[in-house]
Amino acid sequence: MKKLLAGLFFIFLSFSVSAACNYYLLDVQSSYTTLPSQVFSGDTLSLNVPLKNNSLTCAAEKVSGSIALNDKYFEAVSLDDAVSQLNAGDTKSVSFTFKVKGTAPPGTYKVPLKLTYANGLSVSEETFELSLDVLACYSLDVENIVYAPESVYAGESVKLSAGVRTSCSGAARDVSVQLKPVTNSSFDPFIVLSSNVLQVGTILPNSSVPVSFELKPIKDAGPQIYVFKIDANCYGCDRVFSDTVSFEVLAKPELIFSGVDFSNGTRADAKDFLPGDSFSFSVQLDNIGKKAAKAVKVSLVLDGQIVGSKENFVGNIDPSDSGSSVFDLTVLQSASVGWHKAVIVVGYLDETGQGRELSQDYSFYVSAAPSNLFGWIVLLVLLIVVLVVLFFLVKMVFRQLALQKGKLK
Repeated sequence: MKKLLAGLFFIFLSFSVSAACNYYLLDVQSSYTTLPSQVFSGDTLSLNVPLKNNSLTCAAEKVSGSIALNDKYFEAVSLDDAVSQLNAGDTKSVSFTFKVKGTAPPGTYKVPLKLTYANGLSVSEETFELSLDVLACYSLDVENIVYAPESVYAGESVKLSAGVRTSCSGAARDVSVQLKPVTNSSFDPFIVLSSNVLQVGTILPNSSVPVSFELKPIKDAGPQIYVFKIDANCYGCDRVFSDTVSFEVLAKPELIFSGVDFSNGTRADAKDFLPGDSFSFSVQLDNIGKKAAKAVKVSLVLDGQIVGSKENFVGNIDPSDSGSSVFDLTVLQSASVGWHKAVIVVGYLDETGQGRELSQDYSFYVSAAPSNLFGWIVLLVLLIVVLVVLFFLVKMVFRQLALQKGKLK
């Protein structure tokens, strides 16, 4: 009888324990995490979910978990995990791996988690809802700012180029880039040849997009160093990302031909030249730039029928100053009639020591030599006069001799 009562009590106790463990035992802790901790579009992440057995007496056995994903925004890698047993009061984790597609917009996504486990003599199944925040990219880099050409002169354009890169694994959306002056409160003395605000749009993860701006310092821009900055911003960015660039606007000498002149030493009133003429030819130069033209040299390239000095050193010509070069030339007796071309070539060093050159064409006109008939006539007249004078002199001498002879008789 006692054995029978003991058996019935054991059966009753087993039934009571089984009934007590028939409730849901597990709970999902709110401290579930992702790796990386901040998730962006394009990331592959691990989702770690801690499970706690809230029972004081019952164990959860053969615990398995799985998540369901919207394949429009996610790609599955490993969506199932299992825990052999969770004793009463224990906490263990299940982990899942999946990828957020690059096209997934930022926002909060609901991920259902299904748990199945043995609970005493029964099997429990329950579903929890997890929240996953996919962030917008909030970090940009402005990189590799360069300008071209290397020497920037007033009156000549300069191009600023840079790259804008995402420094996070998510796509940066609605990216805008703006060029701003730093040295001055406005772009003066520059003319902005392109827009100073560019709408870049979306920059894919770990990608860089080139941007460029074009400026032109006005011709009267003072020589100095100017600083500009490039700002990059995007949708969701918590601040503006910037980098600066500086370059010097250089002034340079600018020589022009302000006049040419000549002096004919043979015939002061002559407007052209005759074979055999010698004359001085002068070239006037003005420096209308903002820097001195150094080591100025003027060369004269002739056609070989006009000869003489071909090169003169002028020296330095300061801004708003002038210089001249004089050439002593001679027209050959054999020079042909007509225009004789010459080229005036000016070479000098600019403010950087670089050689520069300018040239101008010029022409000399050689006229035909006058006829010698008039000269011969003059010589003939002079000869006749001399002969007439000699005739009268001889006649006078003979007459005197005849008179002296008559007196002697």
